[in-house]
Amino acid sequence: MRRLYFLVTVFLVLMISMTAFASGKVYILCYHTFLGKSKICTDFSIPEFRAQMITLQQEGFRFVQWKEVLQNRVQGSKNILLMIDDGNISTDAAYHQVLKPLGIKPMLALYPGILNTRKFALTWSQIKVMQQDGCEVASHGYFHEYFTQKFHDEHPKDFDNEFYLSKSILESRLGLKINEIVYPFGISSDIATQTLKSAGYRYGFSLRQSPLSVPIPPAEALDLPRYMVTRGQGATAIFGMLSRVAKGSQ
Repeated sequence: MRRLYFLVTVFLVLMISMTAFASGKVYILCYHTFLGKSKICTDFSIPEFRAQMITLQQEGFRFVQWKEVLQNRVQGSKNILLMIDDGNISTDAAYHQVLKPLGIKPMLALYPGILNTRKFALTWSQIKVMQQDGCEVASHGYFHEYFTQKFHDEHPKDFDNEFYLSKSILESRLGLKINEIVYPFGISSDIATQTLKSAGYRYGFSLRQSPLSVPIPPAEALDLPRYMVTRGQGATAIFGMLSRVAKGSQ
């Protein structure tokens, strides 16, 4: 009986260890608008976006959510976390016409200064529908300002609003805890790091182009990498890289 208990204990320890040290990579892809304006480098039409998502699924990529990353439930290298920045009104069509039918739940990086008040922005009701479907939300500042020392020195109250007010509004409007902030323009600074910590954020997303390692290295928690998908050579490079990943050459 003691031997049985010993074997069971060893088995449990091994299982826990395997779970704790399971590793993976996630490619975080950042999109912005879906208006079909080919002259805007960060914009794609709905058909273009659909074709890209279908291609990635056909290549064998799994679309994961941030909560899976935090729970270390991501393994292998063929994982994608989709993020949509800014809260443009076209996000609603992209979600309902493309992502929802494909079973993809993006993370929305939102700045409340425009929501529900500008014609080009999402409404709270649209966001809540996506949230109820399982989409996740991160702060993207309050008015999408630069998180620089210069902006802090010249407009200290506005600077604080980018962190504190954004978090407060998103949490009260959506009834959730906001632990993540996406740096507008991918720019951060020492004062931004100090402020986001004081405001209660735990993770910060930049535009450092690299796959995210899972489990997340503690030193990278405030500098999480993303790939911004843009027209032309930007998209060609990113999808070429992902194609190589799918074929096991990277």
